[in-house]
Amino acid sequence: ELALEKKLCQGKSAGELFRLAGGKDSCRDVIQCTAGGLQAIRCPPSLAFDLEKQTCDWRWAVTNCDKLTKEKKVKPLLVTDEPLCEQENWLACGDGVCIERGLFCNDVPDCKDGSDENACGE
Repeated sequence: ELALEKKLCQGKSAGELFRLAGGKDSCRDVIQCTAGGLQAIRCPPSLAFDLEKQTCDWRWAVTNCDKLTKEKKVKPLLVTDEPLCEQENWLACGDGVCIERGLFCNDVPDCKDGSDENACGE
């Protein structure tokens, strides 16, 4: 049982909720990995769990019932031991390519991996 729990929780961030099965019939049910083990959570009737928002929402508003986990987004390399970009006021995308700081969080993906728009507001 511990091996299964470890496998289910591998690669998930702390507190992240995910599904064991996809589809409309399973859309209310999610699982969370905790220090005490797996915790099952069920949304109330007429609600479904939105994986991207990580909360229960009206069933008609949830469009990701077929997915098992939240989409993993590539983050830019903002905190590193050594500066990655030689130019002042430039930052590194998730793939290490440097772009101007002003191109980050402008609602336009300028990095090939889109990471310049994935750490805004954090």
